Amino acid sequence: MELGNMMGGFYKVSVWVLRFLLTNLIWLLFNVPIVLVGMNFLSADLSDLLVLTLTIAVLAPFILFPATTALFGVVRKWVMGDAEIPIFTTFLTCYKENYLRSMIGGVVFGLVWIGWAMNYYLFVYENPGLAVVIYSLFTMILFTWTVYFFSYNVHFEVPFLTSVKNSFILAVGRPFSVLGVVMVNGVIVYISTTLTFLFPFFIGSITAFLSFMFFYRLAQKAIYQQSAKPVMQEL
Repeated sequence: MELGNMMGGFYKVSVWVLRFLLTNLIWLLFNVPIVLVGMNFLSADLSDLLVLTLTIAVLAPFILFPATTALFGVVRKWVMGDAEIPIFTTFLTCYKENYLRSMIGGVVFGLVWIGWAMNYYLFVYENPGLAVVIYSLFTMILFTWTVYFFSYNVHFEVPFLTSVKNSFILAVGRPFSVLGVVMVNGVIVYISTTLTFLFPFFIGSITAFLSFMFFYRLAQKAIYQQSAKPVMQEL
């Protein structure tokens, strides 16, 4: 019986590993142009970094944001207990249904992230100290706002501006959530950069899964406390 339990546990772990692996590879496939540009970051100097960042920012609304929204659509199903979904079909359906909203969101967040990058290169890079601390806090909030936008986009059927506004309120109004999202994802990124063979296979799907878990707990709590907008209808 004990051996059977061990084998059953190993099987469940293997299934989840394959789910994360397959979903991440599909996400990367839809992001091939972004990946090719990003590979040049390792050998780029400061001026090249700015050009590469701007290039990714231009491509992101049309490629990265729709694909990442679809990725969040898949992990949403998992978090909510529907793990037996057809991954590619679910990904493709979510990609098509949310492409326009995701593209507009990519334009909005792309401009914000361009401002973030330019402020770093123009001010923080040349003036370390207190500016680094302030900039780091802003970066944490911006990152959380972005992943919460993806989560909000696939979880609630609301107007676009409402999803942008409410995801921002969740990020700014819940500092412990920001710390949790950043710390957990930071650990995942650190492990993936240390064990580099893991990076291309799991980084996207695992970070999306963990980020949506944080968002889902906040959303459920907000709905329970009746502080969420009454017009929001869950998909």
